[in-house]
Amino acid sequence: MCGRFSLLDEAAVSEILKIERWNWHWLQPRLNVIPTTRVPFVVKAEECLVKLNGARWGLIPHWWKKEGPPSLTFNARSEETAEKPTWGATACAGCAA
Repeated sequence: MCGRFSLLDEAAVSEILKIERWNWHWLQPRLNVIPTTRVPFVVKAEECLVKLNGARWGLIPHWWKKEGPPSLTFNARSEETAEKPTWGATACAGCAA
């Protein structure tokens, strides 16, 4: 997940996705969103209600127990994916690029 992406303004997102409930807002478009940045995500809730929340962009492994998020979990080296616990389950499932 080493890539970056652009984030449209709220009006464009609302028009495209027909958001019905906004639980999180951002002030302006972002042209260079990087891993660990807080970003919006869309959730389909009860009875086809579409709502928007915010979350940190990155990977938190299912076995992570510490209070804060892990650091450096957005870049995987292909030669290490099978050995490292962070990437092992993903690589075994055939999801690693």
